[in-house]
Formats: sequence, C-alpha cells, structure tokens
Amino acid sequence: MTAHVETETLGFDYENFELAWDVLAGTTAADLIPEQQREAKAAVMALMWPHGDGPRHFRNVTQFIVGQRRSSR
Repeated sequence: MTAHVETETLGFDYENFELAWDVLAGTTAADLIPEQQREAKAAVMALMWPHGDGPRHFRNVTQFIVGQRRSSR
C-alpha cells in the first residue's frame, strides 16, 4: 500500500454569532440542559467575539490520508 497526506484549508464566513453558533455548535450543544447551553454560548461569545457581534471568518485546516493498494501483478 502506498499512502500520502493531502492538506486542504477551508474557509467559512458567518454574518453573526447566532448563525455561526447554529451551524458549528448547534448539534454538539443540543444535548446540554438549557442552563449549560446559555453558559456555553456566553463563553464562546466572550472568547471569539470579544468586541461584540458581527461577521467572522473561520479557517479549518484538514489533513486527508490517501492510500492506494498496490497491484499484486
């Protein structure tokens, strides 16, 4: 087998915190009780939007391990 790593950088733009939360954390936070959800949202807002709500660009670097089986001929 031969393998190599490919790296891709993907970007996501969101108009505001609420939209980013719904897309990026909505599923993960859905099982939290309402008080925990409020605490999580407040913590993320304070950390990632320290100057208040507004547009934000996210960048995600993803690495793919791509393999191919060698022919047995």
